[in-house]
Amino acid sequence: MSRSGLRGVFTRLRDTFRASKHTRRTFLGIVLLGVIMLGVAAIEWKESRDELLGALESEASTLVTTVNRAGETIAESSARLEELLLERLTATGRLVAHLEEHGALTNARLAALARENDIGFLAVADVQGRLMASSSPDVAPAIADAALEGIAAVGRGEYTWISLGSIALPPRSSMLLVAHERRRGQGVILAGIDDGVVLDFRRRTGIGRLLREAGRTQGIEYAAVQDHDGILSASEAVTELTEIATDTFLLAALTSGEPRTRLLDLPEGRVLEVAQRINLPDNHQALTRVGLSLADVRAIQQRAMRRILFIALGVFVAGGFLIGFLLAQERYGLLREEHRRVTTSTDLVLDNIADAVVAIDSAGAVTVYNSAARRLFGHAEDKAPGAAYADLFPDDPLQLHSAIRSGSGNNFEEALTGSAGETMFLAVSTSVIHAANGFPELAIAVARDLTEERRLREQLRRREQLSAMGSLASGIAHEIRNPLNAIGVIAQRFRHEFVPTEDAEEYRALADTVRGEVARVNGIITQFLEFARPAPLRTTPKDLAASTRRALRVIESQARAAGVVVECEEHAQVRVDLDEEKWRQALINLFQNALDAMPSGGTLRCAVSRDGRDALLAISDTGVGISPDVIPRIFNIYFTTKSSGTGLGLTLVHQIVSEHGGSIDVRSVAHGGTTFTIRVPLANT
Repeated sequence: MSRSGLRGVFTRLRDTFRASKHTRRTFLGIVLLGVIMLGVAAIEWKESRDELLGALESEASTLVTTVNRAGETIAESSARLEELLLERLTATGRLVAHLEEHGALTNARLAALARENDIGFLAVADVQGRLMASSSPDVAPAIADAALEGIAAVGRGEYTWISLGSIALPPRSSMLLVAHERRRGQGVILAGIDDGVVLDFRRRTGIGRLLREAGRTQGIEYAAVQDHDGILSASEAVTELTEIATDTFLLAALTSGEPRTRLLDLPEGRVLEVAQRINLPDNHQALTRVGLSLADVRAIQQRAMRRILFIALGVFVAGGFLIGFLLAQERYGLLREEHRRVTTSTDLVLDNIADAVVAIDSAGAVTVYNSAARRLFGHAEDKAPGAAYADLFPDDPLQLHSAIRSGSGNNFEEALTGSAGETMFLAVSTSVIHAANGFPELAIAVARDLTEERRLREQLRRREQLSAMGSLASGIAHEIRNPLNAIGVIAQRFRHEFVPTEDAEEYRALADTVRGEVARVNGIITQFLEFARPAPLRTTPKDLAASTRRALRVIESQARAAGVVVECEEHAQVRVDLDEEKWRQALINLFQNALDAMPSGGTLRCAVSRDGRDALLAISDTGVGISPDVIPRIFNIYFTTKSSGTGLGLTLVHQIVSEHGGSIDVRSVAHGGTTFTIRVPLANT
């Protein structure tokens, strides 16, 4: 095409652009979209970088924890191997001592014993270290000279046997040696094994090999274990590392014991370093450091940026070609884009709101089923939407079928049983969308989970009730105690200062009865005051399972007499801040209630576990259970179902648990047992 022809095309495009307001808006929209795409690209680049670094940090933390566990296991295995070798040498020494009692030992006999017991050396020496017989005459003098101090110690009777450790032998070998006393005459029996067995095991399985293998793995720049004195072991590429004492990051990692990560600039490039404390034998603490390459992260980011830039460029190019087409299709395109945007936004909103949303059409098929509904009701994503509502909810708990039939919505609360048998309380609101002809087209239910809210509200109600009852108890106690003391004094004076003219015995019995009842009422008032003004807690960090077992010992004999089996399970080791005395009082009250609920025997089970930052203690029995209409009142002061109970037991339990910053819940099935679950915060240790 000639230059004049191209000029004519651009002139027509310019005139068209100037003449059409829609075209100008479209062009400006494309430019704005390009700017937005660039902004999105920048945000996407930053978020992808943060996500990749987060994933890499998680991987690095898992890696260093795995290396630490493997290293600690290897160190323990090496130490255990040496212990087993020493045990074998000691047992062989005892065997030789026993055989010597039945006859003199020769070099040939000792050599045969050494082969039979798979050890490298056996010898019999006197207290001066002179050899009397040996399985290896060529190296025996050197071994005896190196072991003189240990031979003398056994000869003096200071030890029955003693480990002499690794004895260096010419030219370049060593032997793990044990000296054992002789039963026949003075002196010792020397038993040794080639130290190369231990060294070979350490070379094949030691932490040094572990670090070298890790350093050869793609993506790992280096791996090392170091302490305050320097590098203990490292991968091949490591020649030097920063000292722990001069690096606050390393000091913090060594102190906390948890994996810590940082970005570190090295001459070879930037790496993600993760460090965690490793516990070596003899309480030797060191630090494991692993450096992960960021090359893959940078490559992924660059590819993502190129893709985004190509997409943005494609938008500009496609926009230029589509301007003419959009002149005729602009309105349709705008409507279609608006529909897509509204649909996408609606899906995003539905999937990100906390309430469960379920919608069905007039045929009963599920059309909307958001993420919150899947979490709440437990149905898999491939089952809804599209499934029949009656298959997912046979009993119509959301009343969507009722809404479709009636053509109107409703607000109500519903109790459902979850997959684990727990009860869920839902606040449900239904509404109906009608078609143009007036017939119901869509029924929508919005369900909010009220279970936790009800639990917290019940906890608050209990605490407020106990606080009010405690205040009332305190006031009543003070008002009653003064006249009660006066009655007691008067009864005492009647008993000792007045002599009736007749029926003296009955008079004294009545006076004693008055004094006894005054004392009993005074005891109740004392309980009132203890409940109203509890003593401040004296808490210390305690092992929850151990504290529970100590409390169980108090009722063990009573449980055996009642035919009750006591079980205590520890699913996690947790420590909590406890006032041991008050905590034991609360647990014994719960244990006693459990025993009372099992008059014909059964099982009392305690289980300790962990839930996030809280410790859980579940106390369950297989007794008669608690009636549902009684459960809301069991923590009320002076409420009891026992003929001889005072009604203070569970009230005090609730108060003690609340003072520890915890909560207590109860779940019971008639004739199926009761479970009290106590939740308390973990100790800050």
